[in-house]
Amino acid sequence: MKAKRYRTEPWALRDVPEELRHLDTWVCYWRKGPGFVLINPLSGIQVHPKTGPIFGTFKAVLFRLAQDPDLDGIGLVLTPQDPYAVVKLPESELPEQLFAEAPPRTYVEFSPNGSHWHFWIKLAGEAPPLRYLTTTGFVPLTGAAPTESPNTIMEMQFAKTLESGDQYFLPIGFDDLLDKLLQWPEDM
Repeated sequence: MKAKRYRTEPWALRDVPEELRHLDTWVCYWRKGPGFVLINPLSGIQVHPKTGPIFGTFKAVLFRLAQDPDLDGIGLVLTPQDPYAVVKLPESELPEQLFAEAPPRTYVEFSPNGSHWHFWIKLAGEAPPLRYLTTTGFVPLTGAAPTESPNTIMEMQFAKTLESGDQYFLPIGFDDLLDKLLQWPEDM
């Protein structure tokens, strides 16, 4: 299946969770090959997350996106201080029809190139280094959510200590569908 490409339209972002709207690490972007060129929403100048205060508010990125048709979208720069993270699952492992059978319990949307689903979570405690988990860096938002997606973000915890004292990382109280897709070993 050829991946779809989304340009984020301001009206498509109406269901972005309120708690994300209050963050002040929003940026605009252009697509460049497989990557992104980040744009300061206030100045319109290209920036890098490590160069200083380059971010804006949700309102600022929406305004810039509406004014500049060359922009492809908006996103958040997650920092180590943020409680938010994104589970990025390949679309090939999670066909859209599965959402009707097992609706997600956290905000989810399609990635800009259509190759991944982004499940937004709020971390309670330390996060493990999982292949599908993003806790820092730039994450684009598209507003391209399945109709079954709630506009709230579920809190989850990863750590579990067994009777032996060994600590394993796995989602506790998380979405049943994601638990299966992340393929946690059954003995944990």
